[in-house]
Amino acid sequence: MQQKSHGIVLHALKYGDNSLIVKIFTRDFGLKTFMVRGFRGKKSAFSASLFLPLTLIRLDMDSKKTSSAFNTLKDAQCYEPMHSLQTDFGKQAITLFIAEILYKTIVDDEPHADLFEFIEHVLKYINSESTVPAVFPHFFLVNYSRFLGLYPNEYSDESTTYFNLRDGVFGRDKNLHSDFMSEEESEALKLILRADDNSLKDVKISKTQRNNLLVGLLNYYKIHLLNFREIKSHNILAEVMRG
Repeated sequence: MQQKSHGIVLHALKYGDNSLIVKIFTRDFGLKTFMVRGFRGKKSAFSASLFLPLTLIRLDMDSKKTSSAFNTLKDAQCYEPMHSLQTDFGKQAITLFIAEILYKTIVDDEPHADLFEFIEHVLKYINSESTVPAVFPHFFLVNYSRFLGLYPNEYSDESTTYFNLRDGVFGRDKNLHSDFMSEEESEALKLILRADDNSLKDVKISKTQRNNLLVGLLNYYKIHLLNFREIKSHNILAEVMRG
């Protein structure tokens, strides 16, 4: 019996000379791992380009239970090409970063339609905008944290000048421990928390603040997520989004 769903490719790893191990987050079945064999062959049903990170695909998978750790992919097609993500270097850097974050945080094989729709919306936004705001990666991390149970407490006033990474709240005193954002990064975070898709382009933060805030948000993830590994793509992202 075949099961149909929509999926978002998170990661593909070459296996042997002619196979790929592909992680796909599906709308209806959560995270699934597939062994795709013979993708280089002339008779292959799949092109390697189909499994680039964050490709949106419509797939059929075999529901038959086997002893293998891999699911069987019967058919897959891209249902919404994201052309500008393949041609714009800045957008490529952003999507590489997002793909790495998702790959290292999505581990559940339970369905999560709300999360799927959030990621799909993020990709469509990046693809459709002529210029993606430099603070979009920060905006993504903040809003994605809702699905991880980490969304910062938005309450703040003029006296709550420091963001407490351990507790996820803004406070007055940063001398309690070392896991606080500076006053500048905390103010930048407040701007991100107040923004939406339409107003994000009006958020102006210096390059130094952006870099420091990105590091701070990744540290926030590390503090709260068990086994959250080092993110490698943020250095590329910081270099590309330096304007």
